[in-house]
Amino acid sequence: MRAPANVPANVPANSRRLLPLAVLLAACSSGPGVPYAGEDLARSPSSPGGAPADERPVLDLQGAAPTAAPPAEADPRGRIPAGEDPVVAEVAGVPVRASEVARFLFRYDAGRALECLNQIIDARIMEADAAERGLSAPPEEVTARVEVEVRAREQETRVQFGPGVSLDAWLREHFGFTLESYRRDLAVLMRLQCLKDRLVRFEAAREERIRIRVLVVGTEEEARDAQRRLRDGADFSALARQVSLVAPEDLPTYRREEIRPPELAEELFAMPPGGISRPVRVAKGGKELFEVFKVVERTPARDAAWPELAKEIEKGIRDRPVGVAEYLQWARRARQRHGVKVFLEEPAAETPK
Repeated sequence: MRAPANVPANVPANSRRLLPLAVLLAACSSGPGVPYAGEDLARSPSSPGGAPADERPVLDLQGAAPTAAPPAEADPRGRIPAGEDPVVAEVAGVPVRASEVARFLFRYDAGRALECLNQIIDARIMEADAAERGLSAPPEEVTARVEVEVRAREQETRVQFGPGVSLDAWLREHFGFTLESYRRDLAVLMRLQCLKDRLVRFEAAREERIRIRVLVVGTEEEARDAQRRLRDGADFSALARQVSLVAPEDLPTYRREEIRPPELAEELFAMPPGGISRPVRVAKGGKELFEVFKVVERTPARDAAWPELAKEIEKGIRDRPVGVAEYLQWARRARQRHGVKVFLEEPAAETPK
């Protein structure tokens, strides 16, 4: 089964307003770098190993805590001045402009520059889609998410730098902005996170989809034995832990077009919930493997507007939060729908000396 093409999971909308927050999260992050264009994050349910446990979307701020204090002599980071290409510094009276900083990042720290670019792109898509569909983020939910995040950052700051160090003091000293401005920037992020969750589930509700689980084994004999045991009522998770080469995962729902080959899609969509597929031969990493699928749920397409589906979708989000793979499916198609084009040139190869 082929996974959807990768799409980064990104969010912030106003780069000027959110830069201090982005700097803070990048400087404080205790986790790995955020995904950007080119990373293969959209794993197929049939991919042995699944998605690495340390991969997380930009919107997931868990782990974005201070890990080391900045140098004592570090200058505070302030807001970017207004203007088309503002002057952000001077050296002997010669201005340094924001565009120079951007060029420097794309040349020498391309990963971080691409993260920012992807965040801006995806935030614009979310704003446009939400406006078109009449979808909004409840202010009380945004506020609650902000406070949860602030409390987590406050606690982690005290753990890292001592009980006498508050998040407000740390932000003022090292980044030049207050806890209240941090809250305001977090509110922008959290609002987009709320929109993201609702957009993903709203689009899914308007399409025919199935939720499946997959069991992967090394031989056809093992696959047929697993198929028989599942059809006899064996618990899928327990059996997968015994015989599968991949741990049982909570996979997103799939459209018919996202399942390959088409014959397998037709077979799975024709099954009722609880149906077990025939063994399917696949090639993974130069090895021949066999997969057995179980259809967990099948939902019909619904031609309904947001107000008709809002309560159902919001309850579904509370019961089962939107996952990375689920978001990547939506983001890939949203970028195609909005005609996103990225105009970046490959760096010129250096001439060997």
